[in-house]
Amino acid sequence: MFLLLFLEVAKTKPRHTMKRKRTADKSTSTSDPVIEDDHVQVLVLKSKNLVGVTMTNCGITDLVLKDCPKMMFIHATRCRVLKHLKVENAPLVNRFDYAQCKKLNMDQVLDQILRIPPDRNRIIYLRPMQQVDTLTLEQKLFSGPYPYHICIIHEFSNPPNVRNKVRIRSWMDTIANINQELIKYEFFPEASRTEDDLKKYPKYPWGRDIYTLEGVVDGAPYSMISDFPWLRSLRAAEPNSFARYDFEDDEESTIYAPRRKGQLSADICMETIGEEISEMRQMKKGVFQRVVAIFIHYCDVNGEPVEDDYI
Repeated sequence: MFLLLFLEVAKTKPRHTMKRKRTADKSTSTSDPVIEDDHVQVLVLKSKNLVGVTMTNCGITDLVLKDCPKMMFIHATRCRVLKHLKVENAPLVNRFDYAQCKKLNMDQVLDQILRIPPDRNRIIYLRPMQQVDTLTLEQKLFSGPYPYHICIIHEFSNPPNVRNKVRIRSWMDTIANINQELIKYEFFPEASRTEDDLKKYPKYPWGRDIYTLEGVVDGAPYSMISDFPWLRSLRAAEPNSFARYDFEDDEESTIYAPRRKGQLSADICMETIGEEISEMRQMKKGVFQRVVAIFIHYCDVNGEPVEDDYI
């Protein structure tokens, strides 16, 4: 049984009055008004059956997943004062969607998600309404104590194109499936991110094999920085006998098109990358069993929300 918690604040008719900022009942030494902080409103979720939460125009500042063993997704759209996420027990939650949440603390939210024990692959979709320091963000994620392979996609289409966002959900699982097969059945070394690992690799690339892929989809550029293993070899491979051409995607229109290559399962992919697997085994390079994809859409970063049909 699927339960969905839906929180929405009804829209009122626009009033023809000048918008005023809330100010506290105090002033500085120059008598300038002081902008008041948002009143803290915490939503704490504790449910054995809740599988998802969708919030639209909701006035909470903090979301706490206290004990949600079946929780699968979080969707938050136009939540003006939403800032923080705290995950205490939600081992299955794997889809996060934050769109046009003006005050979202992206670093804090990402840190909470990536600290969830790696029992699932996770995808995080963000549409921030402020400028993003991409270099600092990438450094924090790749150097952090997160036991996942990480992929960060910067998407610049406007109006937003969802082709890359939709496609990544299929092939990110394939990468993780290959890793799990190698670790469980081929005695491949498993990577870790312990305190000793962090001390051992204090500088770029922090013990990871980081690379960048760039391209254009429907006239809009994207950039992907990642340490996903195998992906570059799979993209470069020639189509095999299982190749399907009933799908419109290829590498000209999305990051990776496995159906066009005939790479329909982890087993088939492992045959394609057999040589690379042998090289990594000889180098004793480990892999993580799980992956995280972070998809950042930049169409709203100037502070004005872009209307579209996908949120």
